[in-house]
Amino acid sequence: MNCNTAGTMNSARLFYGDGASRSGDVANPVSVPGNASQTMWFRGQKSFDSALDLLLSLGMSQAELIVFTGGSAGGLTVFLHLDHVAARLKTEAPNARVVGEPVCGYFLDAGNDGSQPWNVTYTRRMQYVFNMQQAAGSLSPACLSTYGIDAWKCIMAPHAVHFVSTPWFALQSRTDTWQLANIAMIPCTGNISKCPPQQWAQVQAYSPQFMDQFLANIHPDSHNGAFLDACLIHGSTSTPIDGLTNAQAFQSWLAGNATYGNWWVQKCDGSILTGPCDTGKSCQAFPH
Repeated sequence: MNCNTAGTMNSARLFYGDGASRSGDVANPVSVPGNASQTMWFRGQKSFDSALDLLLSLGMSQAELIVFTGGSAGGLTVFLHLDHVAARLKTEAPNARVVGEPVCGYFLDAGNDGSQPWNVTYTRRMQYVFNMQQAAGSLSPACLSTYGIDAWKCIMAPHAVHFVSTPWFALQSRTDTWQLANIAMIPCTGNISKCPPQQWAQVQAYSPQFMDQFLANIHPDSHNGAFLDACLIHGSTSTPIDGLTNAQAFQSWLAGNATYGNWWVQKCDGSILTGPCDTGKSCQAFPH
């Protein structure tokens, strides 16, 4: 998505592989389960700060606008670490406006659809990741203090987002296929067109469940925004909503031209399988 028509932007792509959205900070290597002779490092937070150091030394300190974006685990990274980036750049790039653009990173805190044991959930896996990777030191102190013994929730977007003060604009499908398969754990998501009626009903029920958790971010004084489609994808869509593509909606929000809400929501839940939405156009995937 190119939002810079003047062609005066620079971009940097940070490759990712720590499994905790750049939140891990384990001092010593961890033995690989089943093969104690091999070890792995989980130091995503240190790696991330080192990358910021490098970018600042290469000229990012002179930037006027910095958009911190990422897709999937990278989208969750934006929710978790946007304020950290903004705090560093406030002193190290003092002329920069900092905003976040998380793409398909709002992973729900939800149980499975019943096809798996009750305790086999994405939420429990994220709790394990938080503890195993000793992520507390890289997450929001206000969030950690609020949740106390449940501080592990601060590695999950629906909880962490309430403590993010830096403006963000999310690109997100309400029927995200990764979430359908790995959070709802609906068995037919590998071939959704073949879903039996009960599982198809669970697919359709995920969108309102998503909105129940996401709507808490929408209020008249919000400085955030979102482009929420109803496509069966893991990413965002280039299909227009209310006449604007995701890039145009982001530009409108960034320029301050949008009013409450800064929220574009596609209204096609009843026909998400075949694609046509209220715009009459298909849900075309926009790669993250």
